Amino acid sequence: MDFMKMFSRAWRIVSLDRPAVAETGEDESALMPALVAVIVLSLLSGVVSSLLGAFLSSMTGQPPTGMALSIGMSVGFAVFGLFVGSGIMHLVAGMVFSGQGSYLGLVRNVAHSTVLMSLIGFIPCCGAFIGLIWGLVVAVVIVQEWYKLTLGKAIAAVAVYFVVVLIVVGITVALTMAGAMAGGALAS
Repeated sequence: MDFMKMFSRAWRIVSLDRPAVAETGEDESALMPALVAVIVLSLLSGVVSSLLGAFLSSMTGQPPTGMALSIGMSVGFAVFGLFVGSGIMHLVAGMVFSGQGSYLGLVRNVAHSTVLMSLIGFIPCCGAFIGLIWGLVVAVVIVQEWYKLTLGKAIAAVAVYFVVVLIVVGITVALTMAGAMAGGALAS
């Protein structure tokens, strides 16, 4: 696994270098290093989240959530989100708009961009927001270039993906809040 090559490609992709999208999508060996990096970064994110949660819990007198649960959820959501999110964009770009790219080529590109977008997320206060906005811009360029679509169709494919993510997150938050209220965790 050539991680330096992976980081170089990831940088080129998030810098909106269109030839890097084609190069990465066509390279069958490109997925594994990026997937390993996504998993390692999500492990790190889970550890940081767990430690922050334990610190905040100690300040409020609440019992901390399990570190293993936090890390497991972080890795699970990262890998699941990579493949399912790419699948949603592939369905819209490839099947609805008759784009010419393959699913695995899209996954390779999204995995590479996710590596650097994850690093931006560690910037305090605004990193996650900047990563989200720039990640959407990068996703549009990836979809447009990989599937050979117009800008409007690429935006539509990424917008459908984003709306689905918002709905899933909304349902998850609602169910979590309902469970917490039913269990008395949010009682005053």
